[in-house]
Amino acid sequence: MANSLEKKPLNFIDLVKFRVGFGNEEKVFMIHKTFACDASPVLKAAFNSRFQEGQTQAYILEVVDAEIFDRLVLWIYTQTATFEEINGAEMEPPSKETQENFDEEVLKLLKLWILGDKLLMPQLQNEVMTAITEMWTLGQCHLKSTSWIPYIWDYTIAGSPIRRFVRSHVIRWVKKDHCLQHYKDFPPELLMDVLISAQEISTILDKKAETRQLWTSLQTESEWEVPEN
Repeated sequence: MANSLEKKPLNFIDLVKFRVGFGNEEKVFMIHKTFACDASPVLKAAFNSRFQEGQTQAYILEVVDAEIFDRLVLWIYTQTATFEEINGAEMEPPSKETQENFDEEVLKLLKLWILGDKLLMPQLQNEVMTAITEMWTLGQCHLKSTSWIPYIWDYTIAGSPIRRFVRSHVIRWVKKDHCLQHYKDFPPELLMDVLISAQEISTILDKKAETRQLWTSLQTESEWEVPEN
């Protein structure tokens, strides 16, 4: 897709304000209204309404980290979702520091996905999932922590593509002992689904072709893709 900057001239007067974060952590961003409205139907409706956002030309996102919103701004202007390369991620096994850096970067991308969900930006969401997949493909790191899962469940709804991603991830990379030890990280429906799927996998471990087929069905990108039309 062509860079957004190539599609229309900038209007340096027509700006809208975003107040991101809460209290001492609040940060103000100024973005060209045309770009913000083109990127999100939610923002377009808000800034052109008779409600507070339309009257003040300001949008408040208290529960969003400024660093995550920085990445959203990059997307709005360039249609590019990038990830930070993690040094040493290709090593087997990765160092503790490398693994922690990897986990942190993936969590940032997941938060960006959720922000895209809130603002109805499916292309951004799909680019984020592609970026996460590429990170796993390029290195030996995988998301070892599960403390982030409740955050996903708090800010998404049943049937969400990112919940299906979490299910696939947990089945593939999280050991049963970890699930039992950190059971508070797992919503009941997810834990039950994971345990049932794990049992299904254990019954065909001696059939490599079937195991590969099952895992392929779990990680199919179409399961995570958000319709863009």
